[in-house]
Amino acid sequence: MPLVFAVHEFELKVRESAEAFEQLIAANGLPSVSGYTITIVKGNRGERAGKYALIHEFDSLEARDRCWPSGSEQPADVRAMIDEIHRLTAALTPIVNTDYIALV
Repeated sequence: MPLVFAVHEFELKVRESAEAFEQLIAANGLPSVSGYTITIVKGNRGERAGKYALIHEFDSLEARDRCWPSGSEQPADVRAMIDEIHRLTAALTPIVNTDYIALV
């Protein structure tokens, strides 16, 4: 089963401090559920250096579809995790969202 990565690029809202945002994430950590984890990354080089992204990693397409069902409610544990991520990332404005399937 291929891994699935959903990459969500974000911009820090103008009124927010990068240092304060990064301290909040470091102090709280990120929740996860079986088959699904989220990592927040900051660009180091290239076009998005200094900017943020959330990388959602799913063990499989089935795990992605279970956690993010099309046209139906998310499981309670996933909804609670996403609510916490939204609380921690309120300083960010979404730019681009793309799901990728690992080829190798």
